[in-house]
Amino acid sequence: MSINYKTAKHICNVIRRQVQSSFPDLYINFIVHAEGGRTKAFTSELDFIRDQPSGELAINHIQSPQHKGILESNRSCFSLISYDQQPGFLGFLQSNSYLSICFINYERFKNEDNLRNHAFHLAWHAIALYDDYINANTDKNKSQTNLFEDNGNVLLTNLTPIEWKHRNLQADIFSASIQTLQGREDTLATLSKQRISDTLNATPGFIAENFPFPICLDTLDFVFQSKIDSCRKRKKTTLAAAEIAKEMGETYEASSIEQWKTFSMPAQEMAWLRHEPQSILGAAIYTSENTYVQSIADMISERMGIKPKIISISQDYNPFTTRESNQRNHKKQCMRLIDNALNQIGKENQHNIIKEIIKKQSTSLENESMMGWCSSALIQAQKYIEQHENSDNMDEIYLNAKTIFIKEVDAIPWDTLQHFSLSLLEYRRNHTRESITEIIKIAERNDEFSSIYHALVVIDDYRNKILQEEAVRIEELRNSPSNITDFVSPNTIKNA
Repeated sequence: MSINYKTAKHICNVIRRQVQSSFPDLYINFIVHAEGGRTKAFTSELDFIRDQPSGELAINHIQSPQHKGILESNRSCFSLISYDQQPGFLGFLQSNSYLSICFINYERFKNEDNLRNHAFHLAWHAIALYDDYINANTDKNKSQTNLFEDNGNVLLTNLTPIEWKHRNLQADIFSASIQTLQGREDTLATLSKQRISDTLNATPGFIAENFPFPICLDTLDFVFQSKIDSCRKRKKTTLAAAEIAKEMGETYEASSIEQWKTFSMPAQEMAWLRHEPQSILGAAIYTSENTYVQSIADMISERMGIKPKIISISQDYNPFTTRESNQRNHKKQCMRLIDNALNQIGKENQHNIIKEIIKKQSTSLENESMMGWCSSALIQAQKYIEQHENSDNMDEIYLNAKTIFIKEVDAIPWDTLQHFSLSLLEYRRNHTRESITEIIKIAERNDEFSSIYHALVVIDDYRNKILQEEAVRIEELRNSPSNITDFVSPNTIKNA
């Protein structure tokens, strides 16, 4: 259950003041909003933002056509820093002011701890960009300029994907460190569980591979046990936490951060296909050939107290196992499907059986994997049977239909189906669960998915035709003289 606006706003204001105590010229303005309410919340704060020295610059940037999409989003995020610099008298007493805009969707957090963890995370993004700009203006750190863009006194991060993941890692380290220094001893446990739980479940808006925090838990445990007291004594809390984040961040190279993706991406695929965390960890531990994936799953299992569950690798798509294994299982399921369908048609002489299977496969795409999906091949087999349904030798027709089916299955490689599955995952994580209409649009955008797209269009036509036929039948029943309502209406009973 999400927390309320008032509580969320209070937490963010406290964090802003804590950061500003160590970075006096950096003001982090958290705009707190509900789901779908970002524009309204931003509009309500326009007067306050305009009162800041560089507020008008921030407003113009966020409301500009090329960046206005940020107001239509719901994911909590750091957006920018606008700044104003006044030289002062004869170059002395220079006055600098930096305004950071962060958005917090309080409805997406289950409790105060989760929101506080992420608000500190966003604060680090503001601190890091501020630090990049300050360092870039010293002679010895000119190389820092490639980490940001300066668009007319508006600073935007300019990070590569791996640099962005690295900064997210530092942001979570900062969040855990500053709260631990403040006396919240359970922060490491709550933040690690938050990130792990979001990775093992279908959490809207959460892109798990971008948050590699779990890879540093053992090291951070050691730092807190051995150095936290000395850190408290030497520096202000915010500065000490920033130092821990920087130093620890330097120990993790790109290869270590990318290894998190080898676990988190398959885990997310399974989570969005409605697998339980026990099954996800079981698949990673018992079917993956990657020892790093296995060690991550073991660590997560121990920290979360989740017992891995052994799954059947032959029944469903398993992103942790090999491509060849999934490909074989896909082909087996397709062959089993056509054999059962043709056997049933031969016994019952009902050629619409394949159409019903096609209809079911279109529905299953909305919540299941692409394993065994062969609607394009089923459509070709159905067409062939319909063209020859008056043949004297239907056994031969069914045999030919199966040959056509196999050829079409082979024409859509498993890799293409897997890529399409990843496209669906990307959509699902950024939107509500998709309908067949959205699935068709996703397939239409990429030429690699052309066969899938054409099959989905035909399927949609089937579904619409069936719906129209059902509507006609309902209307006919409603207008029929023998309508059952004639027998049970109050007037009928009264006149009996």
